[in-house]
Amino acid sequence: MKQLLRVVAAALATAAVSFATASAGGESLAAELGDAADDQTPNCDIDLSTVNTSASGTGWTVTGSSSQAVLTFTNDGTYGICQTTFGSSNVRNIIVNDGVNASLAVDEIALATAIRNVPVITLGASANVSLFLFGDSFLYQSYASGNTATAYNNTAVYVHGSATLTISGTGSLTAAGGDGGAAIGGAPNADSGKITISGQATVEATGGAGGAGIGGGNNSNGGAISITGQAAVEAVGGAGGAGIGGGSGSYGGAITITGQTTVKATGGESGAGIGGGKGRGGGVIDIGCDPMDADACP
Repeated sequence: MKQLLRVVAAALATAAVSFATASAGGESLAAELGDAADDQTPNCDIDLSTVNTSASGTGWTVTGSSSQAVLTFTNDGTYGICQTTFGSSNVRNIIVNDGVNASLAVDEIALATAIRNVPVITLGASANVSLFLFGDSFLYQSYASGNTATAYNNTAVYVHGSATLTISGTGSLTAAGGDGGAAIGGAPNADSGKITISGQATVEATGGAGGAGIGGGNNSNGGAISITGQAAVEAVGGAGGAGIGGGSGSYGGAITITGQTTVKATGGESGAGIGGGKGRGGGVIDIGCDPMDADACP
């Protein structure tokens, strides 16, 4: 029987957690993808290496100039994204429009930008995105101003405060934010939405100066964060940011860690490993006990 340890978030410089409770997560998108999920080779509806800058399909469009194009999802649906020439892309960034429910099967892509105020992936208001990982993918926002308090949205994966992001699958995602931005979550002065990492996904997230690894950007709060299933997560905050939780000067949200998970979270200077950013407290942290420890799980 799972027992949750309820802890009020404190300023933990580094938090490393490993558990073995019931596994869960990732099944719904896998079911939608059918045999592709079992074979580890999802259908590729959109090849970022070759897609034309004026291309479009059911529920998506590509606009802008070559190598600086934007892929926008405009309607609900399930989409496969790949990059046949790894690291070579006509698309600079991806946007999921407000209110869109999108299931994205991502097969080994690498996208990077150093342009300020341009997240690599943007989830609009009330968007609901399931990101199912195959292979190893990399998302880098590397804008550097030397100013921790930059007001620009330099988040690698920006999750609007009313949006929901679920990361699952069997692959990995490495993400890094630019100055002021989280790797995954909020932007400066813009709180993060809800984030869930589940299945067998591996996530490495490094926040930019002032940003959390996973959670809030500079001066923005972390939203609800859940890590479950057999996920492996390593999150490092930028200066003042939590590893998982709030950005510098901001609060952490409710954080739940259960399942057969491995989590390592390291805060930036004065930030919590799990909890609040510099100078702020965290929300409630629920950590599932290890059933292999008889004393912890009576």
